[in-house]
Amino acid sequence: MQMRRKLTIRELVNEAKKGNAEAQSDLGYRYENGDGVKQSYQEAAKWYTLAAEQGENNAQNNLATMYEWGNGVEIDFKKALELYTKSAEQGNPNAQFNLANMYLRGAGTEINNEEAFKWNLKASEQGHPLAMCNLGAAYDGGYGVEKNYDEAFKWTKLSAANNTPVAQYNLGMMYLCGRGTEVSVPDAVKYLKLSANQRCGFALFEMGRLHTEGIGVDKDDKAAQRFFRMASQQNVLEECEFGADAGQYADQFYMGWMYEHGVYVEKDLAKAEEYYSRAAEQGFDLAQEALDRMKA
Repeated sequence: MQMRRKLTIRELVNEAKKGNAEAQSDLGYRYENGDGVKQSYQEAAKWYTLAAEQGENNAQNNLATMYEWGNGVEIDFKKALELYTKSAEQGNPNAQFNLANMYLRGAGTEINNEEAFKWNLKASEQGHPLAMCNLGAAYDGGYGVEKNYDEAFKWTKLSAANNTPVAQYNLGMMYLCGRGTEVSVPDAVKYLKLSANQRCGFALFEMGRLHTEGIGVDKDDKAAQRFFRMASQQNVLEECEFGADAGQYADQFYMGWMYEHGVYVEKDLAKAEEYYSRAAEQGFDLAQEALDRMKA
């Protein structure tokens, strides 16, 4: 098979000026990332636009990202959604993942968990690690699809195998709680450590919690405080407050634990019980165990 060589910048510009959509897309990428040329979002957007107008799916996805975040162009969520859709419908897994996130956030459209699930599934079936992580979370929480802990575990484990820190955290919690798998504290600690090593805030906090209670690791207050400090740098309290208000059971559990133990907040057992109850009502066993402990 004949190998293609990488075009020089001069050759790439010449091809792009002739209307070659692939060359235009590649040139846009070079300008976006400063690869062999002076970095310029404006030049990147210009060449991406020319390629996208010819239906080049990578350019459509990359240009959509620029419209989503305002790099080189004015932020325009509807334009981003339109371009992501065109690229996703051509089978581009990055665009499928990005489109799913637009539906999850309600950016340029109404929030639509069913559409988000559909596009995350398509991207996951092509091996997109972050889409796999989101797909596992959808199955676990019943977002856009019926709850299925076995499917949640399957997709989360696939994502974790690709070194996705949030998936490693989620997988660790699945092993800890026995959701979609048998309880395995050693496996839980293994994946939580992998995630914490990548500075995932929730994993850092969970490692602090485990060291506080001596679950699967040595009971060690100094180690716990070290993990809590690192987690605070990742804004874990703010993330948990937001998630708890949005109905996320794990965040409700963490808020309960924080109030019970006085971590980041002033100790308040009444608030702890309130948050634990909200998580327990959603079937989160760790929250129910905490409630039982408080009432014993």
